[in-house]
Order: sequence, then C-alpha cells, then structure tokens
Amino acid sequence: MAQEAAAWKAEAGADEAAQAAAQRRAKELAEEGAQAAATEAAEKAALANAAAEAAKHAEELAQAAAQKAAQDTADQRAVENAAGAAMEAAAAEAQSAAAEV
Repeated sequence: MAQEAAAWKAEAGADEAAQAAAQRRAKELAEEGAQAAATEAAEKAALANAAAEAAKHAEELAQAAAQKAAQDTADQRAVENAAGAAMEAAAAEAQSAAAEV
C-alpha cells in the first residue's frame, strides 16, 4: 500500500512537472509570438512611412513639373508675341518704305 501511494505521488508529481513545463513552454511561445507580431508591425509601419514619404516626394515633383510646364508655356507665348510684334513692325516698315517710293 505504501508503495502504491508512493507510486501515485510520483506519478502525480511527474504530471505536475510535465504540466508546469508545458505551461512554461506555452508562455515562451506566446512571448515569442508577441515579439514577432510587434516586429512585423514595426516593419509595416516603417514601410508605410516610406511609402508616404515617396508619395509626398512624387507630389512635389509633379507640382514642380506643372510649374515648369506653365513657365514654358508662358515663355513660348512671350516668344510668339515678340515674334508677332517684330513681324508687325517689319510689315509697317515695309509699308512705309513702299509708300516713300
């Protein structure tokens, strides 16, 4: 009887030890999973920040390109206006010269 009780106690002790070990391992795995999730979240946040910065830079480049295009258009109009004025002046001069003849 004493041996039986001792065997039961030993078995119960072994079960408790196994259960404690399983709980420790489960806790370790949970902590590792939480750390991995936190790392992944930080990486995703960094990627999101980089994408936002790239989008901002692209918008700035688009604005600069639009301003350049507007300036080029204005410059082209100024050249066309100057050419038109020069042609008008030349025509007026030609008429004046023809009238003198």
